[in-house]
Amino acid sequence: MRWWVLGVACFAAYIAFSFVDVHDYRSLLEGKRVVVCGASTGIGEQLAYVYARYGANLLLAARNENRLKAVTEKCSDLGTKKVNYVALDLSD
Repeated sequence: MRWWVLGVACFAAYIAFSFVDVHDYRSLLEGKRVVVCGASTGIGEQLAYVYARYGANLLLAARNENRLKAVTEKCSDLGTKKVNYVALDLSD
């Protein structure tokens, strides 16, 4: 009988904590400087958007300058205070 009660209590605690966001990422990242390489597409682009929502100051780097301009504008719309980009190739 005791094991059943313990199991139900653990399951209830798991459910309760899975719906609670224990981290306040905005307070951790707001105003911090973040450099994102490969920010014109893919994972780098999505990371740039996440950091922009949290208010980080961004420096975006990638090869495609036209795409970087578009990502920079969207990051500004999402709430970042400062965002700059550098078109460069890191493959060498």
